[in-house]
Amino acid sequence: MSYAVGIDLGATNLRAGIVTEDGRIVYSEKRPTEGKRGSEHVVANIVALIQHCIEHGPVQASEVAGVGIGSPGIIDAKNGVVLSASSNIVGWWGTRIKENLEAALGLATFVDNDVNVISMGEHAFGAARGYNDFVCMALGSGVGGCVFLDGAIRRGSRGAAGELGHLTVDVNGRLCNCGRVGCLEMYVSAWAIAERARMRIAAGFESLISELAEGDLERIESRHVFEAAEKGDSLGTVIVGEDGRMLAAALADLANLVDPALFVIAGGVAQAGEPLRARIEEELRVAATVGSEPPPPVVLGQLGDEAGMLGGASLAFSGTTY
Repeated sequence: MSYAVGIDLGATNLRAGIVTEDGRIVYSEKRPTEGKRGSEHVVANIVALIQHCIEHGPVQASEVAGVGIGSPGIIDAKNGVVLSASSNIVGWWGTRIKENLEAALGLATFVDNDVNVISMGEHAFGAARGYNDFVCMALGSGVGGCVFLDGAIRRGSRGAAGELGHLTVDVNGRLCNCGRVGCLEMYVSAWAIAERARMRIAAGFESLISELAEGDLERIESRHVFEAAEKGDSLGTVIVGEDGRMLAAALADLANLVDPALFVIAGGVAQAGEPLRARIEEELRVAATVGSEPPPPVVLGQLGDEAGMLGGASLAFSGTTY
């Protein structure tokens, strides 16, 4: 039996799991990322977490085939270098993750963008198993994506393909941090969904969402919106409908562009988002180009919080970056 260590590097937490070739996590641990303390500190945290898992897990170090890690940002997957990233981890741009981890651990290490790694996990062990042509969209604090065609991730000339959160869905819409207007991320990310609910309740809309957040507008999360929608709340239903239409418009364009067999909705929002998934699929039937029906089915990712670890392990087992 061979094992791999899969690492999910988040803005808040690091997760590491020792994974079998058939996708079973036999040991896992979680620790704070501590990104504000800088890139060298985060790399040291990753090394220490991997060492802890190998020392305390049920396998011998000699049985570990390698390490796979999903990192936020644009990644040079061949060399394991961060080409571009947000400021969540101070100084993360330029970090040579592969080189640093291999020097510290003596284990073959493979690195890719975090959403690419989630997609690898869903392809190997989850909702996209058996599909070689699919698009994965991760809805969480931001919106990321991965285009997976002919059994391989499409990276583009600079490794930046799949930035689906910056598709324009409203030409007169909100200003995005990227400098563009009306980006999908400004409407369907977890914080954007919660913000729209807060704004409308503050403006006088009565909603079950407020009750679910115990009357504190600042505690409203996207999951409260979805739960309210499932219970028939009018505001929750309206917000889910708006997001469903925007996502369907984006996916309809992607269907025309790359002709996938499946859309996978992953990430934190997906874990509470069955009402959203159903609305996307409903709206996609309307938005799809005439003659291309039926559009690809829309499914929720199956791996939840374990997607990054399982995807990282899949990356390590493959010994390649797809």
